[in-house]
Amino acid sequence: MGKKYNRKRCNCAANKYNCMHCKHFNKRTSNIEHFCNYCKRPDDVCCCDKIDGKIINQINNTTYYSGKGNTGPPGEDGDIGATGATGPTGPTGTTGASGTTGVTGSTGATGPTGSIGPTGVTGTTGSIGPTGSTGPTGTTGISITGPTGETGPTGPSTGGSSFYQTVKIGDIDTEIAFNQGSGNNQAVGALTIGKGSTISNLSAYIVQDGSITGNFQMAVLEVTSNTDSVVVGITDTATSIAGGLFTLPLLTNVTLNLNSPYYFAVYNQVNGSDIGGRITGLATVQDAPPINFRSQNLPGFSIGQTINVSDQSLLVSPWISGF
Repeated sequence: MGKKYNRKRCNCAANKYNCMHCKHFNKRTSNIEHFCNYCKRPDDVCCCDKIDGKIINQINNTTYYSGKGNTGPPGEDGDIGATGATGPTGPTGTTGASGTTGVTGSTGATGPTGSIGPTGVTGTTGSIGPTGSTGPTGTTGISITGPTGETGPTGPSTGGSSFYQTVKIGDIDTEIAFNQGSGNNQAVGALTIGKGSTISNLSAYIVQDGSITGNFQMAVLEVTSNTDSVVVGITDTATSIAGGLFTLPLLTNVTLNLNSPYYFAVYNQVNGSDIGGRITGLATVQDAPPINFRSQNLPGFSIGQTINVSDQSLLVSPWISGF
């Protein structure tokens, strides 16, 4: 080869290394650019010679080889392609098992009231109601006075007032408990003097009614000695009491002989109750009947019963009236 280059204008990459074999074809007439005529390879794989210890076309190759070079490393992954079209819907799967029942919802609002139903049959007639109040009194009829009857016989003389009391009610200054002095089933009484008159009731003054229920009885006792008296008049036994003036009728009327000593007595078993009375007495039996007394462990009063009146330790007289 007389010329160093086939073309003066050759721009084969090998010309940078003064390749003596470059037979670059005219770029205008060849489809292969940078073709080495010696090794018959394009410039990017030319292996025909070395200059200065470098492989020709080192700008495109890093390893010298005779033949095709090693496969380079894989390039970077390209962008993910667009999603393909959705395929046809598959067949419907089997129905799953039923889930558990959910909690009951809150009660809905009450609906509107329905229309009124037909009237039912008439019920049976009820019982007759209570009698109405009494009407006004009619006009008074004609009064005709009959002839005067014969004069009746003269009744017995009572000799004095028929009202008695053991102490004056205005002098009450103490309360006497049903178990005064820790007494047990006891009666208390106080002295009064007969006026030759008859009585039919006895009264006590209740200042505390306590539990209200319990046995309560009063009696008239006639003095027989300085230590004993006999029951000559009794009331029924009441089973409840009320505060204030409490009156019971005697089962039979009793006449108190003129200037004779008697006791009015009360048997009170109403728990927590108190009767009115007055602090008085002498505490010991002397030569006359006591002013007041108490007697314990009694079942109540009965006609003809003897009552011991020698216990004067309480020093109180219950207010009891007879009339």
